[in-house]
Amino acid sequence: MTLYGKVTIINTFVIPQLVYLLSVFPSPSEEMLMRINKLLFEFVWNAKPDKVKRSSMKLPKEKGGVSVPDIVLKDQALKIVWV
Repeated sequence: MTLYGKVTIINTFVIPQLVYLLSVFPSPSEEMLMRINKLLFEFVWNAKPDKVKRSSMKLPKEKGGVSVPDIVLKDQALKIVWV
């Protein structure tokens, strides 16, 4: 599967489930969010070392990234919505 295909799977199937859980339950610890982020990138790179910086991959496609979601920012945005 291509890099873009894996990112599409993450954005289509994984992120909606995480958004639901993050919006319903209290915030998980920062370690848990970092672990989820690590699992996403292990899926993208087949558990091998990253070939491209994660910060570059999180950029929108127009800026040279592949739009990999940032779980920590999504969690923060959901908590702001609560306010």
